[in-house]
Amino acid sequence: MSSGFRGALTWLQSSSVRLLLIALVSTLLVRLLASMVNRILHLMANGGGAPATEAEKRARTVASLLRTLGTFLIVLVAVLMALRGVGQALAADDAFGKLVLEPPQILGVEALGESQVTIRLLMKTLPSGQCDVARELRRRVKVRSDRERVAIPYPHRVIIYRSSA
Repeated sequence: MSSGFRGALTWLQSSSVRLLLIALVSTLLVRLLASMVNRILHLMANGGGAPATEAEKRARTVASLLRTLGTFLIVLVAVLMALRGVGQALAADDAFGKLVLEPPQILGVEALGESQVTIRLLMKTLPSGQCDVARELRRRVKVRSDRERVAIPYPHRVIIYRSSA
């Protein structure tokens, strides 16, 4: 095996490149599916069928959902890459790097909430440095989020009052 091939293989196996490839493939698949749905809609519209059949409404909903999902995947991969960069910078830091035992690991999406996406990041530290590293990591994530103009989602509630009369 040539050294150039080994270098390319190592590069492809790196986690940030893997995340980028996942984003690209996901985007292409979502666009392909949305384009297929749009083609079906076009054929239905030109086939002389009713303009607003139930199947057409469902197909439009699926196409819209696929476009939204594609956007979500792109944003999610960007956030994962940013978190990885923040964690690696913290591990390489002069003050905090000596407390970090292993490079950070992004495990991915842990939960989807009403107004949040929970992403798990693990960083092995010395026992005496867990709290300090965790606080600094959260501070750096907040600074990076502000720099990238990522807003913190706040839950929204709609309250409906009914009169008893």
